[in-house]
Amino acid sequence: MDRAKVEAAAEQHRQKGNIMFAKPDFVGAGQGYTKGLNVLHEGGIRDGQVFVKLLTNRAACHLSLARPLKALQDCTMAVQADPTNVRAATRAATCHLKMGQLSEASRILDAVRATVTAAGQDPPPELVSKQNDLEVTQRLVAQATASLQAASTVAAVTEAQKLLESLSWEGGYCPFSQPLSALNAHALLRLHRFDEAVRSADRHAAASVDRPTGLHWPWWVRAQACFLKGDLQQMQSWLQEGIQKLEQHSNHEEDVPDRQQLEALSNTAQKLLQLKEAGNRAVQASQWQDAVSSYSEAINACADAPPVFSAVLHSNRAAAYQGLQQYADAVADNLRAKALDPSYGKAYSRLAAVLSSLHLSAAAVSALEQVAEIVRKQGGRDAFKTAPRLDEARRDVRRKPPVHHYRLLGLTQACSDAEIRKAYKKCSLRFHPDKAITHCKFAPALGASGAVLADRLDIENRVREEANWLFKCISEANIVLSDQQKRLELNSALDFEQRSMFYRNDLHTPPGGAYSFQKPRPAPANPRPYAHRRPAANTRSNGRQNSSANGSHWWSNESDDSEDDLFGSHADHGSNFY
Repeated sequence: MDRAKVEAAAEQHRQKGNIMFAKPDFVGAGQGYTKGLNVLHEGGIRDGQVFVKLLTNRAACHLSLARPLKALQDCTMAVQADPTNVRAATRAATCHLKMGQLSEASRILDAVRATVTAAGQDPPPELVSKQNDLEVTQRLVAQATASLQAASTVAAVTEAQKLLESLSWEGGYCPFSQPLSALNAHALLRLHRFDEAVRSADRHAAASVDRPTGLHWPWWVRAQACFLKGDLQQMQSWLQEGIQKLEQHSNHEEDVPDRQQLEALSNTAQKLLQLKEAGNRAVQASQWQDAVSSYSEAINACADAPPVFSAVLHSNRAAAYQGLQQYADAVADNLRAKALDPSYGKAYSRLAAVLSSLHLSAAAVSALEQVAEIVRKQGGRDAFKTAPRLDEARRDVRRKPPVHHYRLLGLTQACSDAEIRKAYKKCSLRFHPDKAITHCKFAPALGASGAVLADRLDIENRVREEANWLFKCISEANIVLSDQQKRLELNSALDFEQRSMFYRNDLHTPPGGAYSFQKPRPAPANPRPYAHRRPAANTRSNGRQNSSANGSHWWSNESDDSEDDLFGSHADHGSNFY
């Protein structure tokens, strides 16, 4: 067939493709350009303007459909067919630019400019425009990368992330850049925006199916997101997938850990999970001391655990301390837990229970209000029974019960002055704010190459603030108990509180015990054991079989052995830990 006729037929398909491209229908346009190329292929034509235009136009369709590698293949063939074609060369540079391969884009544009200059021509406008775009992109990428590396605060990381997002979004200079997308996901992880980071990883992993080698940063981002959310089991799954991919594609330049590092991270996570589970089993069996030992061992290894997971361990250990009636330790661990994870409702709930036992009613109200706010934000059922507990705590605030300084220091009212001094010295050393960070370990990143949380310093400051509050409470307890007059007043108030507690219909909260979610025990039919009902008048008139006939009187205060003692064993009932 005549070459001119073949090119004319192919040109018709190109024109139809241009019409579809303008609609825009990129799929239909690409199909039209492909038909034109097939006509040239059947005619044995591999060069010429029509061939180059069809390839260049189809490359534009591939770019519009987020397939930069296929677009680059078409542009490369077009440049090989006609090295002097400026549009084909600049479009190839565009492909490299959108994939973030700035050095390759610069090399192509420099070569085109040299060719045009050697021919004695002025650089065409599209070449000048593309070189300007390249210079702007290079400056912005360098600025964003340097800003993210230097950022150590939430505000600084947020600014760097916005700049990276403007470069890597669909309309940005580098929407298909894997390095920039990885950096953006890295910044999102640092800002606790884990779901967004995972979506970015999923999107770019799906867009890179046609890559000759596998991508590693998406699974590494997923593993870090699971770690920072405290889901160590799911993190282990992603690490195992990463190990398999590294075995398949070992030749890569991505910043991910090697197999040995991944296995070490997985083993550490497994150890933490086992220690936590051992502590949980001990709590369920009411073996409080064993639970404390298991949780303490896990907490000592928390230099490799995220703040969220460390918060769970501290809160669980607080429940064990509460079972041992070690109130200062329980308060300290709950305070650390809420400092590590301010959205952890269980830590606030447990803290409120301990504070109520210490008669720190205002602080208990504050903790329960935080629980209510967390439940409102998260939605769903209120498993903490916040409303009735908050009402009760507010009543206690109005009633102003005396603070139980003895319990806070681990003492009884019969303790000596020497015991008070010894207990205060022990507590002041154990809970000093200067040791707060030492007692509250956490890992702000997964391994050495993981994304470091931007609010790491904020977490540490919260831990110190909570330690300061507890230290003030301990100091106040020492001041009151060391003053004989104040101690006498406190003893009198505590004795009165103990006696009056049974008359407030509050028997479901054991004195000195933890809050129980069991329903209050039903009150007996006659709550006054000394006021038995007087026999009816008609009973006395008919035979007068009164109580004196049986050797007892109606005003007798003897208790019935068949009934529970009103002041009996409920105060010794075990407490529910959750």
